[in-house]
Amino acid sequence: MEEKTEEKILDAAKKIFIEKGLDGARMQEIANEAGINKALLHYYYRSKNQLFEAVYEQVFKKVLPKMYGLFMQETSLLDIIPQFFELHMEFLKRNPSIPLFILMEIKKVPDFMKRMMDKNQIDMLAVVKAKVAAAVDAGLIRSIKGEDLILNMLSLSVFQFAAAPMYQAVAGITEEEYFEIIDERKKSLAEFVINAIKK
Repeated sequence: MEEKTEEKILDAAKKIFIEKGLDGARMQEIANEAGINKALLHYYYRSKNQLFEAVYEQVFKKVLPKMYGLFMQETSLLDIIPQFFELHMEFLKRNPSIPLFILMEIKKVPDFMKRMMDKNQIDMLAVVKAKVAAAVDAGLIRSIKGEDLILNMLSLSVFQFAAAPMYQAVAGITEEEYFEIIDERKKSLAEFVINAIKK
């Protein structure tokens, strides 16, 4: 019962935070959306900031450990890149409003990502850099920085969703039709990155 209540609170909070942002959201609105009273909401989360961080953590826990696991595999970086785009873009398809929410609001909790990765013992940048260094040593790719690779890959996948409303309006297509384009682009984006870094 307690787990269901907390799940309802987090779902309601995510909806309100996405609609109104951290500053515009009100705890009473979140309580109303969750179908509980404000006192119960405060029992679970003492402040709006604490609830906001819990929503972020719930979102990132759905994808970050899986992404970390990808780069921890005993396989070539060139095999991991297509898997990255498949995993990340499928996650974004299921949560299409998340990229803009994160871009707009993450600055309000600037140290959150580091705290969350420390808590879950995830050093994403270190594993990416190690995988890139191994690929460079093996002669598979030219000498590049791990930071550049992960930023380029994240930028390419996230932009597909940040730009979705604009592209759908210009092209006159539905979200469903746009997602069909996205499915095709997973492969082409992976090929684009691989061709850019291969020797």
